[in-house]
Amino acid sequence: IILIAYKYTLFWSKLIAKLAGILTMYKKILTCWPYFLLIIIITFFCYPFFINPRSPYGREDWAETYCFFSIFRNTIIDFHQFPLRSHLINGGYPTIAHPLDIALNPLAIFILLFGEAAGTKIICYLMYLTGALGMYFLTKNIFRYHRWAALFSSLTFSLSGWLPNRLMSGGFKDSYYYLLPALFLFFLSIKKHPKFILYLLIMLYIMLVSSGLVFASVVLF
Repeated sequence: IILIAYKYTLFWSKLIAKLAGILTMYKKILTCWPYFLLIIIITFFCYPFFINPRSPYGREDWAETYCFFSIFRNTIIDFHQFPLRSHLINGGYPTIAHPLDIALNPLAIFILLFGEAAGTKIICYLMYLTGALGMYFLTKNIFRYHRWAALFSSLTFSLSGWLPNRLMSGGFKDSYYYLLPALFLFFLSIKKHPKFILYLLIMLYIMLVSSGLVFASVVLF
């Protein structure tokens, strides 16, 4: 009888422990729902990017952007060299450190893998995601907004018409402005989490090598 009671108690204790673990996981999922909601909304908002991902934009400054991205990709893939200059621009012109040059940007991997049209759209999508999630974490964790207020701030920032308007006219570099909330988040969190200085420097580096005057205005801000 004692053995049966022991096994019975052991069974129920294990079952309760499993149920407690499931309940804890369920609570964590409930607390993470704003992140998933933001990702879904931003993905839906950026869906037109990927209806025809390899189709380039044909308006104004996009031609120049695609020119530099194509030169970067072709120099590495076709000529197996790191792009420093190109004979395709003004009969021979240095491309390195040009505001539209992406050679020193870690995000250039998307241009290499998917081409200048699709790669540019992926980078823009990542900027939208970074802007939305960065604003949510900034307002929720730093400014102590309520969850709904942080969600509203994030959607207002990321879904505003400013960046689509800039992208329509070829202002690809302006998409890097959407790194600003994450930059503030990491900067204000360094005191509690010193490792965030690494993330801050990585984002500043990306802006420095690819965003042109965006970097200068962000630093002044």
